[in-house]
Amino acid sequence: MDITVPANTTTYAYQNNQVISLQEFTVRNGDTSYQVSAWTNDEGTPFASLDVYQGTPETGKHLAEIRLDPNTVVNNISHSLAQEDVTESDSL
Repeated sequence: MDITVPANTTTYAYQNNQVISLQEFTVRNGDTSYQVSAWTNDEGTPFASLDVYQGTPETGKHLAEIRLDPNTVVNNISHSLAQEDVTESDSL
């Protein structure tokens, strides 16, 4: 599934260190936020999920989490989004 949204309604965040890698992409639709996350845990096991919030992920109410199969998720979340005028979030 491909979803096209205006860049000004999205944000992304990423963190990468020697232990974990975490990347998130958030799309807002009115007062609802949809956050796709892809990460690896301490053991290097990949995970992916879609979380739905009323409001923002930072301060809103968590409505749902859908675990995604990390083996079928295509992860194109990266700092290169900045070159496409997508705003980097100031927090994960």
